[in-house]
Amino acid sequence: MTEPKRTWFQRLIPQGATPSESDPQKLAKDALYVLNTISRGEVPIATDATVNEDDAILIHQVAAKAEKSLEISPEEGARVALALGRLLRIITPATVLSLRDTDPAERRIFFLFPVPTYLANHLSIGLVITTLVSVLIAVTGEFWVRYFGEPLDQTDGIFNNIGLVLSILTPFTYGAMGACVYLLRSLHKYIIERTFDRRRRPEYVNRVLLGSVSGGAMVLLIDQVTTDTGDVIEFSSAVLGFLAGYNIDLLFSAIERISEALLPKVGIETVRRRDARPDGTPPTLPPLERLLDRLAVAKSEEEKTLLKELIEAAKARALAKPAG
Repeated sequence: MTEPKRTWFQRLIPQGATPSESDPQKLAKDALYVLNTISRGEVPIATDATVNEDDAILIHQVAAKAEKSLEISPEEGARVALALGRLLRIITPATVLSLRDTDPAERRIFFLFPVPTYLANHLSIGLVITTLVSVLIAVTGEFWVRYFGEPLDQTDGIFNNIGLVLSILTPFTYGAMGACVYLLRSLHKYIIERTFDRRRRPEYVNRVLLGSVSGGAMVLLIDQVTTDTGDVIEFSSAVLGFLAGYNIDLLFSAIERISEALLPKVGIETVRRRDARPDGTPPTLPPLERLLDRLAVAKSEEEKTLLKELIEAAKARALAKPAG
């Protein structure tokens, strides 16, 4: 049975599957690959960690049999699996997959030039292209404003309308740019340490989308910041968009602060605010049974104290009512 034909894109991606003890041939090749990577010093290893000499000899012997397509006994496969496990403990958190996905030796000739084809490099190229597109849109918007002037609302004209669209896109563009800068910085670290995890690729796409949305939303929530000394610092939409894209938590913290300021918490403080009335009349207390039920399930000491005060006030008011 022939192997299904792979597309040009699939051929560029190195096939570094997770080693499996059920495939001793591949297991031996993976073990030799990890051993050679450690020997060349291409991956950081744990402090004072060394490769067991017996493991190295075993891996070379079994890998030689695998290269010649000779049969590998189950015992040899198990021993190689244990040796590979010891090697991976030395280079943790790197794995066989992360080593292959960040291997600079994975190259293909493209128009007479060697082009890196390891998986992390593909993701890096995608982030670079997204960054350049964002920069191009931002530069176009800045040029448009300087050449044609500030766009005016409710004004017809193709150039004015294009300027309005570019000005609206500015925070979203800078948000995506900030997210790409953050991801490129993180990805560079993973490539150097050989710890890139291909399972987290969707997170990179999500981060760019969240960065773009955060950049646009941040402009709606914040236009200035007050320092500890009371100084007020105003930011442009571009700066806010870039900061929101680079640090998405900035948006969520701003949303929480605004929510706390606009939406008061319903609890003890709310009850106490309702106790006082402008006309001086006493507040209407809940029925005594309801107060007792709430006291039974109260958790904080402050809430218990308040409920006890309300219960005593309800009892006193009940006794003060005239009979009949």
